Amino acid sequence: MSRLVAVAILVALLLTPPAVSENFHEYSQLDVLVVILVDVTHDGRRTCLLGANLTKIFVELEKARLFYWRNSHMRLHINYTFLVTSVPVRFSGWWLPEDIVRHIVSRVLQKAGLSWDQFDGVVALWADKGYSEKEDPIGDVRGPGGAIYKYSSFPLSGAIAWLFVHEFHHQVDEDLRRSGYPEYPHADYPAQLEGLFGEHFDFNAYMLRKWREDLWLKLKAPSTGKPKVKLTLDSDRDGFPDYNPSLPFDEVRFKSYTNSSDSDGDGLSDREEFMAGIYFASDPLSTDTDGDGLPDGEDPYPLYPVSTYILENQYTKIIEDYINYPNRQDLGYSVEAYWNNTYLTLRIAVKLNEVEKILLYLDLDENGWWHGKANYELVLSPRADNPLVKAHVLDCSEAEKDASKPCLWDDDPQHGGRLISEEDFKVNAYSKLIEGKVFRVVEISVPESQSTGFYIREGKTIGMRIEFVLKDGSWATVFERYSFVYLLLSKSPLSIEKRHKRKAPPPDNRDKALYLMRVIERLHENSAEIAILVENAASERAENVVLHVPEAGELKIGKIEPGEVVKVRYKVNLSKSKTLALGRSVKIEYCIGGEKYSLDYSLPILVVSSEKPVDVGLALMSQVGEVFLIILALLILVYSAYYIIVRRRQKKN
Repeated sequence: MSRLVAVAILVALLLTPPAVSENFHEYSQLDVLVVILVDVTHDGRRTCLLGANLTKIFVELEKARLFYWRNSHMRLHINYTFLVTSVPVRFSGWWLPEDIVRHIVSRVLQKAGLSWDQFDGVVALWADKGYSEKEDPIGDVRGPGGAIYKYSSFPLSGAIAWLFVHEFHHQVDEDLRRSGYPEYPHADYPAQLEGLFGEHFDFNAYMLRKWREDLWLKLKAPSTGKPKVKLTLDSDRDGFPDYNPSLPFDEVRFKSYTNSSDSDGDGLSDREEFMAGIYFASDPLSTDTDGDGLPDGEDPYPLYPVSTYILENQYTKIIEDYINYPNRQDLGYSVEAYWNNTYLTLRIAVKLNEVEKILLYLDLDENGWWHGKANYELVLSPRADNPLVKAHVLDCSEAEKDASKPCLWDDDPQHGGRLISEEDFKVNAYSKLIEGKVFRVVEISVPESQSTGFYIREGKTIGMRIEFVLKDGSWATVFERYSFVYLLLSKSPLSIEKRHKRKAPPPDNRDKALYLMRVIERLHENSAEIAILVENAASERAENVVLHVPEAGELKIGKIEPGEVVKVRYKVNLSKSKTLALGRSVKIEYCIGGEKYSLDYSLPILVVSSEKPVDVGLALMSQVGEVFLIILALLILVYSAYYIIVRRRQKKN
């Protein structure tokens, strides 16, 4: 009996999965094939990007990968495999179907030792006339796209990071549904999800952040039907990986300490600092990132030097001069506000010759942009005598009840009637000399409204976001684009204890200083130009930097300053083998402070294929020929059988 018990215990131990060490961070991985099609005829119009700079595509896709990593609490890792090909593609309509891409790509993948079905999802990006080599602004939203289970496609003329984030989110949604979690929100129905969030990126970030962390680890990867849970070292157990170059971000790149969960001791953990914004992080080595005197751990908005209250009958300075993106310290502006029993009044001052329009978005019913009726967009032209160009509200009251009904602007003919009009607002504009410079000041009073549900009272919070449209057509956003800050209506100033900022010294990570990213810079008919971007994440200069690359041998870079990104290039020949999988193993050597260091990297799989149209034609002809021979053989077989049967009957007769 004792032997049976011992055997049973041994079997139980063998079948029990090993416990995960608390010094490791768990995350779920999806392996995604990114197909970049550079020769596309769409609706009869051909676009060929042979010779064009493709670096921007890889940079935008990395932004999207980082967005998922940051906003999923570093629980969802998208692992890219890239295929860049000039195999010609022809289709019509807004949607590039999966079967066309699969037919073209499968043959190329086979040459590289890969297969379509080994991936958890495929995203096809196709060339069209609007492609720009210039990097998209962070938060840019443009272009159509579509998604089905395990497949998405969109044109390269759109905002690539946005289209990947949004369209791939549909794949994630379906993956979670098939994993047994149909309650995960749908990325097309923001009104169905309660919460204080804005449009586009902000909504997608809210979905990712709201999802329970442990459920990411139960996401079943489509290629295997079970979760792909990975482990990476997390020495201080703060939910932030120490060092893993294959991930979108880690503590070494963040310059936080791997042996302390709060590197600067400000009450905001290193992971919370990384997630302070949906695109941007606060400073893990500064106790007061925005310099407003409030420690990051006590600051509801550590990225913005913003007042979080508005006083009654007294202008309160909300924010001035700070621009979240892009970095425009020279713009110069201020925002003030006060409230009384009938109006919420804002006063915005901007430099006379800088700003063309002010876009003011207000959530005035305390329930987020996609809920209720009090979602105001006010468009102001500061140089005009009557600066209020447009005032309308987004009515989501019906969309909240029925997902088939959209949110509608009240000036949309389908809405059925206006809830507000420009005449409801008190507006004033004038010029003012401030510190020797001419500013244009706009004052606008927003009245209470029974039709929208905006009521003014002490203790109410007001959601606000502001963008400036500049004279050259570009934009600048005060807060992260599409994100709101919420301000309390108060009769007295909030008690805030301001403290001096402290700065922690950076950690010594010289042995892990350099990070690599490889891109196809240009694809030609018989060659490809490859670029490796090398970033110095250390706080000291790296010198004598040398890369050892399988296809190129030794590549000397020289020196890289702290925070600098240097690009090194080489070419690969495609005249003989038109499909090439680049070597993944790269070694980098460098010196910091007189010490020599060496790192071995495993880069993402990158396949480049330069096929000529004639090759595709021959391949298709070959396939047709094979079919013809099979049909001919069948006809001969049928005829032979018929002949034998007829001959036998003749002999019997």
